[in-house]
Amino acid sequence: FEDCCAEVHERRGKYSYVASREGGEFSHDSPPQRERQERALQTILLELDREGKKARFLSSTDEVTTYETSLDWCTCTDYARRHLPCKHMYRLANEVGIF
Repeated sequence: FEDCCAEVHERRGKYSYVASREGGEFSHDSPPQRERQERALQTILLELDREGKKARFLSSTDEVTTYETSLDWCTCTDYARRHLPCKHMYRLANEVGIF
């Protein structure tokens, strides 16, 4: 997440990232992002490239669609619409020990 974040603040022993997005501020600690972090634990990981920090996940809405994910982008509709970390990006960050 370092690439997408402007500042890093340590709070309560965990890292809280704040980034500027299109004139507004974004925080991983906001309620919508916390919800994505919780849902990340339920995602189905199909492939993981730890060295390249990339992964492929199965869609939670059907058994056919998959999403390619890196720490900078994801092919899911949530990321395409918001351009902010989605549940797949949080799960990948967790798998590679970043978040």
